[in-house]
Amino acid sequence: MFTLLGSELANNAVNHSKSGDRFGFYTLRCVRRRDGLHLTCRDEGARRTHSQGKTDSHHLAAASAGLDLDAESGRGLALVDALATDWGDNGFTGHRQVWFFLAYDLSGSRWNDPQ
Repeated sequence: MFTLLGSELANNAVNHSKSGDRFGFYTLRCVRRRDGLHLTCRDEGARRTHSQGKTDSHHLAAASAGLDLDAESGRGLALVDALATDWGDNGFTGHRQVWFFLAYDLSGSRWNDPQ
């Protein structure tokens, strides 16, 4: 599951930020903790910003219909939201950092739900 969620963040960086442009890049940093794994994806920021020289502040949110089987997009963050113990971002569109934490016992994850 850790690899799936990490690949979702990397895919979002390539598809939705300047990281996917020619010579663009992103970095993934994993920190192993006593209770789980913390991964941060740092990308080069939004391709377009609405501000004039300022850094926009906008936190990401999972698409409400992202887990719908008929959804054509928005599944990446919906998966992260559903399966990670916790996740978030720094709110900066200029140089975005998106992270998730996955507890070893999967506490807080819908993966553990008996539904």
